[in-house]
Amino acid sequence: MPSYQPVEAFLRGLSVLRHISMNGPCSVGDVHRALGLNKATIVRMLETLVAAGYVVRDERSVSYAVTGKVLELSSGYSATRAMERVAAPILATLQKQIGWPSDVAVLDGCDMIVAVTSRGQGQLFFNRKPGYRAPLMGTSLGRAYLAFARPAERTRLLQQVSDLSESWNQPARDGRGEEVLAQVRAQHFATIDPAYAGREYDNTVATLGVPIVKDGHSIGALNVMYLRDAMEQDEAVTRLLPPLRDAADRIADALR
Repeated sequence: MPSYQPVEAFLRGLSVLRHISMNGPCSVGDVHRALGLNKATIVRMLETLVAAGYVVRDERSVSYAVTGKVLELSSGYSATRAMERVAAPILATLQKQIGWPSDVAVLDGCDMIVAVTSRGQGQLFFNRKPGYRAPLMGTSLGRAYLAFARPAERTRLLQQVSDLSESWNQPARDGRGEEVLAQVRAQHFATIDPAYAGREYDNTVATLGVPIVKDGHSIGALNVMYLRDAMEQDEAVTRLLPPLRDAADRIADALR
C-alpha cells in the first residue's frame, strides 16, 4: 500500500497528457468530452504542461499537441526490466504448479531475448539465463510472438529472417512463413523447430509457447520446456497448456 494518498491533481494532469499524446492535437472540448474533467481544470493542466515544455498550443486551431520532450519520459524504460519485474513471481508460481521450467521473452531485433526464467528451480536446467537470445522461427517463444504480432510487424520480421541462413528460417525464405504462423494462431500455441531442438538439446527437449497479448497483439511470449521422454505432445497440451495460458494472461494483466 502507498504511504500517502495519490495527488489527484497530478493524476488528472497525466491523464490529459496521455490523451493528447494518443489522440493528436486536441481542443479543450475534445479533452472534456473524453475525460469528463471540468474545462477550467483542463485549461490549467494544459497551460502547466505548456509551461513545462511537454505540450504546445496551436493558436490558429486553438488546439494542443505534445512536443518531442515527451520522449524523455520513456528514456529510462526497459521492456526487458518491466517484463522481468512483473513476470518473475508468476513464473515461480507456474513452475511449482506444473513442475517444468519456463521462460518469458520480449522481441529484440530478429530474436526473442529472455527477460526472466524459472530454469534452475526444477528438474531441467540448461544454464540458460536472462539475456539468452531465441531465434524467431526456431523457437516456440519466437513463433508464438510472431503469430500474434501486428500484421505489418509480422511481415517485416519474416522478411528480415528470410535473409538468415539457418534451416528454421526456410519457411520465411520460401513464402510459407504465414502458413506456419497461421497454424500457430489456429491452435493458440507454438512448438520448437525440430532442427533447432536437435542443435540445442539433442532432441531431448520439447516446448510449448504462447503469446503474451495486450491490446490485441503480442508484447512477449511465454514457454514451458519438458523432456520428450516424459510425455507426448498431446499429453503436454492437455496438462501444461491451460496453466501456461493462464500465466500469460496474468502477466499481460500485470503489465496493464
